[in-house]
Amino acid sequence: MSQQHPTPQVEFERPRDVYEFETRTGYAHIHIHGLEAPLQEARIRALEGVARAGVSIDFLKLTQSGMAFLVAEEQAQMTQDALSALGLNFRAGKDYAILIVHSVNMRDENGRIAKIVSIAIGTGARIDHLSDMHDRVLIVTPREHASGLAEALRATLSEAKG
Repeated sequence: MSQQHPTPQVEFERPRDVYEFETRTGYAHIHIHGLEAPLQEARIRALEGVARAGVSIDFLKLTQSGMAFLVAEEQAQMTQDALSALGLNFRAGKDYAILIVHSVNMRDENGRIAKIVSIAIGTGARIDHLSDMHDRVLIVTPREHASGLAEALRATLSEAKG
């Protein structure tokens, strides 16, 4: 098996480094738990109930006994009403944020994602979801933790460059 090497950077590309921290606020975190068997059918029933309420979800994550996702804070009460009507067990947390760490071709840069995640975990901030794409890492956290996470990442990653 051949070792994968990063593709060379061309002049018009952004530098291959973390170049932006973006925080999006205004989310509620919904965690449905204790769903009855069969689990897949119970998940579908819950999602259909949320859809019937006209709620759009983000960051769907499956858990051992249910699922978790984000909704716009304005839709939190509608979501809770829909889940209560279905008799489901859930927790709802308000004032959540998504911290987005932008970095060009981060999957081609060995250890970049691991470094970001390691720093984030090391802050002790609550991290409810984490995801990556080819050019960003997304961290779902209570809003009160987002700026501290961004500052810790900015400081540590800047030191590594310097």
